[in-house]
Amino acid sequence: MANTISPKTNKIINVVISLGAAVVILGALTKLINLPGADWLLVAGLTTEAVIFVIYAFLPPPDMHTPSAGVGSGATDAVVAGMEAAKLDEAAFKKLSTSFEKLNDTAMHLGDLAEMAKSSKEFTNNTKDAAIALGTVKDSVASVANNLGSFASASDGVKNLNEQFVTMTKTMEAMNNYYGKLSEASNAMSSSAADAVRAKEQIALLADNLTKLNQIYSNMLNAMQGRQ
Repeated sequence: MANTISPKTNKIINVVISLGAAVVILGALTKLINLPGADWLLVAGLTTEAVIFVIYAFLPPPDMHTPSAGVGSGATDAVVAGMEAAKLDEAAFKKLSTSFEKLNDTAMHLGDLAEMAKSSKEFTNNTKDAAIALGTVKDSVASVANNLGSFASASDGVKNLNEQFVTMTKTMEAMNNYYGKLSEASNAMSSSAADAVRAKEQIALLADNLTKLNQIYSNMLNAMQGRQ
């Protein structure tokens, strides 16, 4: 005998048990109102139930691991198709990560006021590169997030992946506001000490957002590698 029974077999067993219980109830009813044949009907029903319960005690548990058709697999296929349609793959995330690493290294150098004038041009270039990469990935992430939004009843894994996409999109939108301020600050860093202080403040804000985005990016890579 197999370790588990299929959902179809389990349904048949439940139907048989229900029919047996119906016979018992009819037998009890006929007994209460003193109809002819009530005793035999009640005996037949109780005997049927007893036999069913004995057999049911030795049956393996139903197979609870069979996935529902079109739920988990459909949502997973939609994730893959959405990412492919949006051209959102590991290479895109790595390109974005490289831009962030360059920008972060330059920002660290800019922490020293003596190095600001020397690094301002490099910082501006890296800021533009990161902004371009961020815009590309942001649009792709938003596209995939919209596709995942239609699978509200999917598995917890897909729901968590959708939440990561939404969080990443919001973080990217917030960071876009800082790029404009950083560009202005980097162009004026050599003008005065006040500009230098303002640049350092913007760099601190950027560093905080980079930390958050890199954490989300790491989770996204792990999720992508897990589905392969």
